[in-house]
Amino acid sequence: MGLGEPERLKTGRPVQVFEFSMEAVRAYKKGRPVSKSLQATQSWYVPVEDSGTGEAAFVDVGCCSEKIEGRLIGKGLGWSPLAKKWKAVTAKWPDAKLVSCPPGQAMYYTVPSSPAPNLTPMSSFEKGDDFLKLKGAEETLKPLKQGRYPGLGAGPR
Repeated sequence: MGLGEPERLKTGRPVQVFEFSMEAVRAYKKGRPVSKSLQATQSWYVPVEDSGTGEAAFVDVGCCSEKIEGRLIGKGLGWSPLAKKWKAVTAKWPDAKLVSCPPGQAMYYTVPSSPAPNLTPMSSFEKGDDFLKLKGAEETLKPLKQGRYPGLGAGPR
C-alpha cells in the first residue's frame, strides 16, 4: 500500500468495531437480529484515502491509543485490504457495522437495515466472489458453533 502526499489524504467517518463473542455465537438463535448479539468495543478505525491513487488504509485509534494534548493519537496505519472492502460495503449499506469474532479476530460485517439477519465474512472477498451479497447469520455462524473457524486470522488484529 502506498499512500501519497499528505495534501491528497482525506479521512472518512470513524468506524467502531463491534464484537460477536463466542458466548454470543453459541447462544445465537435463528432469526434473531445480529445487532442484538453484538457488544461495542473501544476499537475504532479511521479510514484514510489517497484522493490521487484511490489507495485506502485504516488508522487504528482504539482503546490502547495515546492521548497527546487531549487528542487521540492513532497507534497504527494499515489494513489496506480491509479498508478498501469496508469502503465498498458502506457505499452500498451506510448503516453496516464492522464485526470482530474471536477466535482469531476474523472480521465480518452486518447490515442492520436488512430484513433478514446477516453476517458476512470479510474473508469471503475472494476473486470472483460477490462480496456484496449478504450471507445469512445462521449460515455464517454454523461452523463457528461447531468449532471450525473459517477465515481465522482474516482480521487486522
